[in-house]
Amino acid sequence: MARITRVLILLLLISGCSRETGPALLPDPVPDQEMASSRCGALLEILDVRTDDGHYKIFYELANQSTEHFGYGGYAALEKKTSKGWHGLIYSDAVFYRDPEFRDFGKILNMGGSDRMALDTEDIGTALTPGTYRLVKTVNSKDGQEISVAAEFEVK
Repeated sequence: MARITRVLILLLLISGCSRETGPALLPDPVPDQEMASSRCGALLEILDVRTDDGHYKIFYELANQSTEHFGYGGYAALEKKTSKGWHGLIYSDAVFYRDPEFRDFGKILNMGGSDRMALDTEDIGTALTPGTYRLVKTVNSKDGQEISVAAEFEVK
């Protein structure tokens, strides 16, 4: 009986270790399943996705093609596409303590201007597994309207 118990425990450990770990996702799909890369003059483009020691660095550009200034910050949301739609990745709250610049406010994007930024998955404490992802940025117009844009990328 003890031998069977040991074998079962060993099998459970092996199966638990072989399961692919991935990013923690919100259980429900995000409300905005359809999101364009350009809206109301805000344009988001993925420039490059690089992997280094198991984490990914996503380089992107946010451009302002409108006739007004936009407010924005360093924060970017990541979402993963599943069979049930787009699900937001869960970041640890520690991200905001370690990186005070990782906020959704505090910067101005002048009309006609652009800003190149990078999001390192190591900094946000998450791992990406193969699949389709999108990076979501939100800017604020001068009248307080929130404008969200998204750009997709693949992890192989």
